[in-house]
Amino acid sequence: MARKTKAQAVQFDIINGNFDDYDGYDIEVSLQRKLQELNEKGGYNRWVQKETYYYLQGFASKAAARTYDSDPETNAALLLYEEMLPISTTQSDSYVARLATSRSSSTTYTVKDGDDFEVALRFCAVHIIAALNQQENVGGSGTLIIERSTDGQNYTRVGTAVVESQDATASNYPSVVNIGQYLLSGTTNIIRSTIRTNRAMQVSGQVVTSY
Repeated sequence: MARKTKAQAVQFDIINGNFDDYDGYDIEVSLQRKLQELNEKGGYNRWVQKETYYYLQGFASKAAARTYDSDPETNAALLLYEEMLPISTTQSDSYVARLATSRSSSTTYTVKDGDDFEVALRFCAVHIIAALNQQENVGGSGTLIIERSTDGQNYTRVGTAVVESQDATASNYPSVVNIGQYLLSGTTNIIRSTIRTNRAMQVSGQVVTSY
């Protein structure tokens, strides 16, 4: 999908607007517009973080900002403006699906028509606990979705497999999938493997030439 042009971006009030109503490019363009407006009010502006929020501060110059930092109370008059952006840095828990293979995604493999082509996999389902900065294994299984493409853009699902989750510290590849059966003869096959759980997903791929 082609990226939006600046003319197509929906501009909104970056200070008071709801970020959830807009995509990343709308936010980028709206923020650039706000920075341009603030540049007209002060010769130097910057981002600062206070507790869990970001603020835009403006000063007459970078030197004025340094003087302000040395004693904000005494030099409060040097701060020309300060506006809080509704972007919280508060972290929440997340779930991650990690998929690793013994095959390199930067290598093109050649397979004789009809031969097996085995790919060893390691899947880990992980719960990241933000408050403790720790991670724990979720366990269970995930669904491996195997897709094939000959042009790198259009993919067709050709197979699935159930893969058991391993410990996040594991370094081996205990699951083996034969993708030779999914290769088209006489052409380059780009194989994309997606692991899905009920909470997360991850994608990896290999390039295979069948002859």
